[in-house]
Order: sequence, then structure tokens, then C-alpha cells
Amino acid sequence: MENCFLEIYFFLSFFAFVTLIRWLAEKDLSDELSHFDLSSFYVDAIKDLSVTAFCLIIILSCFLLNVWLCFVFLSKSVMLLINFGGMQTTENNILDIQISFVKGENSTNRTEKRMNKNTKLYLLFSIVIIIAVLAGCAAKTKMITAPTEPITLKYVMPEGEIFTYNMSSGFVQNMSVQGIPIKTTVLNDFSFSMTQLAYAEGAYQLQLRINDASMNVNAPGSNLSPKLGHLVGKTFEMTITEHGEEIGIMGDDVLSYSIGEEKRSLSNEFQHFFPDLPDYELQVGDSWTDVDTVDVSNGNMTSIMVITSENTLAGFEMVKEHECAKIAVEYKNTIASSGKQHGADFDTTINMTGKETMYFDYKKGVLVKITSSGSGDGIVEVQGPKAMSIPMSQTVTIDIELMEQDR
Repeated sequence: MENCFLEIYFFLSFFAFVTLIRWLAEKDLSDELSHFDLSSFYVDAIKDLSVTAFCLIIILSCFLLNVWLCFVFLSKSVMLLINFGGMQTTENNILDIQISFVKGENSTNRTEKRMNKNTKLYLLFSIVIIIAVLAGCAAKTKMITAPTEPITLKYVMPEGEIFTYNMSSGFVQNMSVQGIPIKTTVLNDFSFSMTQLAYAEGAYQLQLRINDASMNVNAPGSNLSPKLGHLVGKTFEMTITEHGEEIGIMGDDVLSYSIGEEKRSLSNEFQHFFPDLPDYELQVGDSWTDVDTVDVSNGNMTSIMVITSENTLAGFEMVKEHECAKIAVEYKNTIASSGKQHGADFDTTINMTGKETMYFDYKKGVLVKITSSGSGDGIVEVQGPKAMSIPMSQTVTIDIELMEQDR
């Protein structure tokens, strides 16, 4: 019985160790390590690193327990050999041994029983831990076999299906005005659904509905968080091609809100929502370049953003039961803004770089998940009697995830 118990334990230990090694080999930790910055809201990356560290600690503990058990059993075997080797096959010794076993007075036997009892307790505890680790590691994103043939990526949005997404973003800006540091933090959380209204000549007309919206704006000495409750339930339309080019947004006037006295629109969040996809076949390792110009003007400020991205089909992974193409992106953004604020003319230039990982269900044509982070520097030129140049730095994180796909 003990031998069977030990065999099960060592099998689970070996299986857990192999599972962890395979998961670590398949997991690209470079993005997580580059995102390890508490000031920039990289919560997902920190969770991934914590899970990895937890798995390593548990498996190391199990390994040390295995070493200890091997030492115990080796010592046990040596003691038995010594005892048997030291026995003399005389009638008196044989009789003494028989009497000791009958009376239960053999010290080695009693020690073995206590050792077996304690060992089984440690084994039970260890097996429970191993099973928990296996369950935790199995819940992570899994690599899948790449298709044998090249694939073509394109969006597919069947009539009658509803796609629901959550989108969260974090923005931190640091400025220094006449030696006074000013830090502004903006946190956005949105949930929305989309469904197809029409399809013609490779383009989809979609209806989008805002399910939930919140924004938290913190700046020194003020809380400018707008109230977005009136946006819940609002609908608007947008048209995109099956390769992700946004053609236009209609009816977005219902998405307006105010920050202080300044009018803004939520429609800017959707100007570049769908990543562009190439219109040719791809294999793992293939790359392509996109250049996109987006008008993100808001209020009294005119802002144009030029995005240049280098995209690479990095592999294939299973995410939430979706067979996904994993696309690694490195991007550069240039933002040029001009306008009037509080009676002064402003000109702003910002240059940003960042990394993004996209998961796209290449069989169903569905965007499943995006994780993005970037940072950069810029300068604000203030015109007028109090002209000055204000340096700034920014960090941005964006997370988009498919929550539901209903028919």
C-alpha cells in the first residue's frame, strides 16, 4: 500500500514539474517583465509574475520534500541492512528476535511505524499542493499547434450575433510648471456590445451600445471625474471593413460628456478600436507594417495622432476556448495638438513607443483580447505674454477583452 502511495506521489511530482517547465517555456515573460511598473497600472503583468513565482516556489518545495523523503528511505534501508548484517544466526538470537516481534518490543519496527505515519501525512499534504499547482498552471493561456497551411486574418460578424467587450485604460501624465510637479491620472472603464446591421462589399455596418461607463480623473487640488451615467444604453453606428479599417462613426453626438467646462466625446475611444489586419496569407514569423492617422480632437483642442506599428504573427494560443493567432506589436505614436485653454494658445507634441499583444480567433474572425502599454515624452509650448515651455512624460495602458458572444 505504501509503495503504491509513493508511486502516485512521485508521478504527480514529476508531472507537475514537467507541466511547469513546459508552461514557462511557452510563456513569453518579456512583456510581463517590461510591464512590471506599479505606477502604470500593469496589474495583469504583476498577476502573471506572481503566479509564475508561486508555481516555482511550490515546485521547489516539492523537490526538496522529495530529496528529504529519499534521504529518509535511504537511511531506513541502511539501518535495516545494518540490523540484518549484525544478526547472528544462533538459536538464542533467533529466539530473542521472535520474542521481540511477538511482544511488539522491536524498536526498529516502532520507529518504522512512526516514520510511515508521518511520511504519509507529508505526502498527503504535498499531493494536495501539487494538484492545486497543476490546476493553476492549467488555467493559464495554452499554446496550440500552428495550422499546417497559411492563414488569412479577417473580421467575421455574423448577423444576429452580439459581441460584448470590456475596455479599460490607464493614463498618467507628469508635468513640471515653473519647478512645480503636476501629476494627472485618468482611469477609464467601458463595457459595450456590438451587432451587425448590414454587410456589403467587404464592409460591416455595426450598431454599438454602451453598457457601462466610468472615468476617474485625479489632478492636484481637484477631482474632475465626469458623470457618465447618461451614456449607458446609448447606441451609435460605425462602419468597418473586414480587415479592420474604420470608415466612419455615425450618431456619436449622443456620446458627449463634460470635464469641468470642457465638452468631450466618448467616440474617440472607438476611432482606433479594431486593429488593422493584412489582406494576404500569413505564417508564423511573418510581419507587416501599418500606418494609421486618427483624429482625436476634443473640446477646444485639435489633435492628430499618427500610429506606426510593426506587427508579427508570433504563434497560436488557446484563450477562453478560442483558437487564437497571437500577434506581437511594437508601435510608435506621434501626437500633435493645438488650441486654446483658459485664454492661452497651446501647441503640444508627444512621441510615444510601446508594445501590444493581440489575440485574434482566426477561425471565427473575432477579436478576443488586447493588452497594450506605452510611454513617451513631449513638450507643451504656451504662447502669449506668459510664454513658456513645459516638459511632460506620459504612460498609457489599454486592456480590451471579449466577455460574451451571444447568438
